[in-house]
Amino acid sequence: MKVHQVFIPKGLTRKYQLLDAGVDAPFKALMKKAYHEWRKVRTDATSKRYLNKPSRQDFINFVSEAWSQNTPETIENALVGAQILPEPT
Repeated sequence: MKVHQVFIPKGLTRKYQLLDAGVDAPFKALMKKAYHEWRKVRTDATSKRYLNKPSRQDFINFVSEAWSQNTPETIENALVGAQILPEPT
């Protein structure tokens, strides 16, 4: 299948996986923040006293909110760092 696996040494993710570090990491942090904000006001529990899980719509809302807070500059910087876009002049 002509697939070559490449291992990235520990500590070099920011250098070789810039989209992971530059776009995914901030997005995940914003998702986590949206979830924690949701959890602060949702303390209802099941009959066995477990906290209720977020619904699918709640997760869609988390993604939407997190992505809307992710700035175009953040994405552009990650694409420039990954050498997908040229550096601004």
